[in-house]
Amino acid sequence: MSPVQAGDNVMVFRAFAKAHGLAALSFGYASAPRTWAEHRRKQGLGFPRDQNGLVPIADVASLRDTAHMVRVNTAVATRRVKGHPVLDSLKLRRTES
Repeated sequence: MSPVQAGDNVMVFRAFAKAHGLAALSFGYASAPRTWAEHRRKQGLGFPRDQNGLVPIADVASLRDTAHMVRVNTAVATRRVKGHPVLDSLKLRRTES
C-alpha cells in the first residue's frame, strides 16, 4: 500500500523526463490525497492542456523509442557511478536514485 493509499499526508511525484532524456520538457504524474489534488486544480495546476504543446508529442515519441531510453539510462547510471564517490569524498548528502 502506498503512503497516499494509507491516508498519509504526502504527495508522490513521478517524473519521467530524465529517464527519457527530456529534462527540459518535464512530464510525469503525482499521486495525492483527493483534497490536495482538488486544491491544486483550483489553483490551475495539474491539467495536461496547460503543458507546452511540444511536451505530449515528445512524451509519446520517447515512450516508443525504448532503445533511446536504454541509452539514456545507461549514460545516467555511468555518470552516477563516477559522481557518487566524489560527493561522498566531499561529505555531501545525496540520495540513491
